[in-house]
Amino acid sequence: PGDYQVKLVASSDKGCKDTMSSAATRIRIREQPEVSFDVKDSCFGGTIKFTNTTNNTANKWLTTKWDMDDGSIVYKDTFGYSYGSPGRYKVQLTMVLNNNCVDSFAKYITVFPTPIAMFTPSSNNQCGQNKAIDFTNKSTIDSGSLTYEWSFGDSVGSTDKDPSHTYGKPGDYQVKLVASSDKGCKDTMSSAA
Repeated sequence: PGDYQVKLVASSDKGCKDTMSSAATRIRIREQPEVSFDVKDSCFGGTIKFTNTTNNTANKWLTTKWDMDDGSIVYKDTFGYSYGSPGRYKVQLTMVLNNNCVDSFAKYITVFPTPIAMFTPSSNNQCGQNKAIDFTNKSTIDSGSLTYEWSFGDSVGSTDKDPSHTYGKPGDYQVKLVASSDKGCKDTMSSAA
């Protein structure tokens, strides 16, 4: 970046020369922004943090424009954003500096599907203890695989898909299922057994 004086020297084949140089022929090279931003892949339903990390100390930017690849445009440096559906999105940040230089940077992010945790017990009301209750796991996810963490409300748990559990004494128990995707997205369901 800087100002440069342009000088023209014309020479003939006979050795005659003429030179031209004036303030009107000055060329100004302005600093080009190096646009960048930070963002991490996320689970659907959460808020994704977008952070402008453009490093440009010589000039101030006039416009910060984010194309979110879902029809939305955002004019902020740092913000939280939630997509309407899982998918892969090409986010583009365009910066215009006060010297009218423009640069853009694009990055793909993935919004992973979130599981829906759901189960049914074979019985919600049972007479006597030491009788097994079967739990039918009805959890779903649009893509990927699931793992499960059960808590039966009596300090006992399981990682089976469809576990059975026997309660050792009478009482009311709150059963909790956490379904986790292979991308780290989770959903929880709790119900009385």
